[in-house]
Amino acid sequence: SAASDVYKRQVQPVDDGWQENFESVELSPDGSRAAVTVGDLLDTEIWVKDLDAGPARRLTTYQGMNRRPVWSPDGSELAFITDRSGSREAWVVPVDGVVAPRLLLAHPGMEVDEVGWSADGDWLIYRTGTSPGVRDIFARRVGPDTMTIAVSAQPEVDERSPVLSPDGRWVAYLSDEDGEEAIWVRPFPDVGAGSRRVSPSRAVEPIWSGDGRELFFRTAAVNAVPVTDPESFTTGTVEALFTVDDLLYFTSHRAYAYDSPNRRFLALRMVREGVARAELRLVQNFMDEVRERLGN
Repeated sequence: SAASDVYKRQVQPVDDGWQENFESVELSPDGSRAAVTVGDLLDTEIWVKDLDAGPARRLTTYQGMNRRPVWSPDGSELAFITDRSGSREAWVVPVDGVVAPRLLLAHPGMEVDEVGWSADGDWLIYRTGTSPGVRDIFARRVGPDTMTIAVSAQPEVDERSPVLSPDGRWVAYLSDEDGEEAIWVRPFPDVGAGSRRVSPSRAVEPIWSGDGRELFFRTAAVNAVPVTDPESFTTGTVEALFTVDDLLYFTSHRAYAYDSPNRRFLALRMVREGVARAELRLVQNFMDEVRERLGN
């Protein structure tokens, strides 16, 4: 198809010489650096790489789980999931300097397996549980007036991959609450006002554009849902942007990132050379050309 032809031409490796067992990737707010999980299963480390072809350095040294990094709103810190205290929790470490990691978030009686900040830094949105059917989504307001709310914690419903919109008014997440895995959206923090499904079935890995006017997710392709009215969350037609046959994806967390300042995606591509490894790939300059070729 025209879309897949554009995709193949516009994909570029970040660093041909850097191939590892990558698990997840997250872009800094200004798009200049990537935080990457490197390793296998419960033995993983967080690395930070300057883009596009700059150096990479390891940020964590704990011999165990250090995974799923996310940037603080100002880009100075990374939150990540670790088991260094005996249970999975969210810890935080400065990106520059030699300050040791510190505990950011724990949920008594449950393991924390995903975490993220609101754009203003006032809230942490996170997922508890590690097995299908017992995963739930919560949010905690940080600061002197700390409080925790259940965003979507329905019995016998599997909920994961939460991400807040840039204006903090909506939370997108993956749920099977109607019997099919799909992307749903709720108002935030008034999460009891209802929820709405915004994707076809078997969609995973939601992520917002920087202005909140598009919500991306993955099926057999990377798709975009335009948000035509952020006040009421009115959306347009789902559009497939490009295929992802050779890109890694996970159903339990997001494994790609969107660079809003530069209008490109950063993803992980499987490389099979004896032992299967992955490499970082940039997908860029595709939206206008895809739409032009498709006559939109």
